[in-house]
Amino acid sequence: MADPLSTPSAEVIPSKQSIPRIWIGVFALCALVNAYLSRFLLSYGADGIQYVEIARHYAEADWHAAINAYWGPLVSWLMAPLIALGVDPYTAFKIERAFTAVLFFGVWVRALERLRLSLFGRNLALLAGALIGLQWMLHETPDLLWAALLLGWLLLLTSRAYLEKSWVAVAAGLIGAALYLTKSFGLPFVLTNLVAVLIWRIWWHRDAAKAYRLLGRGSMTMAAFLVAIVPWLLAITVKYDQTLIGTAGAYNKLMLGPENTPPELIRTGFI
Repeated sequence: MADPLSTPSAEVIPSKQSIPRIWIGVFALCALVNAYLSRFLLSYGADGIQYVEIARHYAEADWHAAINAYWGPLVSWLMAPLIALGVDPYTAFKIERAFTAVLFFGVWVRALERLRLSLFGRNLALLAGALIGLQWMLHETPDLLWAALLLGWLLLLTSRAYLEKSWVAVAAGLIGAALYLTKSFGLPFVLTNLVAVLIWRIWWHRDAAKAYRLLGRGSMTMAAFLVAIVPWLLAITVKYDQTLIGTAGAYNKLMLGPENTPPELIRTGFI
């Protein structure tokens, strides 16, 4: 049985309905202008300041200070080369924000081409994606980057190419690693989501040969994922002298868990 997201009719919209790539270029220009004009509006809160400082440590090769189990390293890794080249750290942060927005919009465009939408629906979704990218690039958190990677992850796992080409399975594993390196909960998400998608596709096909091939592709994805994240896991394990995947969850639970919830958060309905 054909995969609903991988049939020729669903995988690629006919060329007359494809989204011109010029719109990604236009969006990139808008993102750069947005970052520049919002230079006094960008929120450099605790997260933003820490990502910049960690990137500065990487640029200066101060590895002990750079390795941090709370803030995912990927955002800082994207900034570090720019800082090492002499770019002002906060300018590097704005460039990273613009890059993240363009990445999100590019993957959003590819996702829309996988859906059979009317012209009006597609254009409306295209506008929504542009507004989401331009708005969320002004936040210092890595949520927009995680969303872009998540879309890319799902597009690869549900594509026909995943079944046919081994490099797609490897690429999916590397994107899964990027999800974890952006936010630590990406590790359990990738493991559970990969299993769930493979089970769904095997059930849908109901074909032994394709099932074995999917299991093989899944093994390649898992191998690429583990190879990519093990160095980071070793680095934080050595620094903190304990086995862990990150400290954000434990810290947030300690601060805002049921046993330590501030009364004002309950009164305002936040929790």
